[in-house]
Amino acid sequence: MMKEFDVTPKSSNESENSKSHENYEVKVTEKAPCKWNEEAEKLLLTYLKEHKEKVLRLESRGSTASEVKKMLWCGASSMLNHQYTAEQCAIKWKNIKQNYKVKFISLLLQTWSAVESGVI
Repeated sequence: MMKEFDVTPKSSNESENSKSHENYEVKVTEKAPCKWNEEAEKLLLTYLKEHKEKVLRLESRGSTASEVKKMLWCGASSMLNHQYTAEQCAIKWKNIKQNYKVKFISLLLQTWSAVESGVI
């Protein structure tokens, strides 16, 4: 579970200009993780395929890279009818890439083991 923090001023008779931490209330709430269905994942991947030149520029740094990221993920969210936020789309892409790497490495290890044992 993700935690979300909400900081609000306490209602008091003190001056509005007072910035003491005692004059603020912090509420911590649990935020349920986002659930993606298979259709939404496919739509996201289709969108990213259609915008592959932007996807390839995600790894670059600088002000133009942050603009590309913002435009890409806002576009993905819009394409998904704002069912998922831009941030959730970016996180989903990161997780897809990570899961692919793990599965790919696992497959390589299985292949190497089979080669070493003479099965292949």
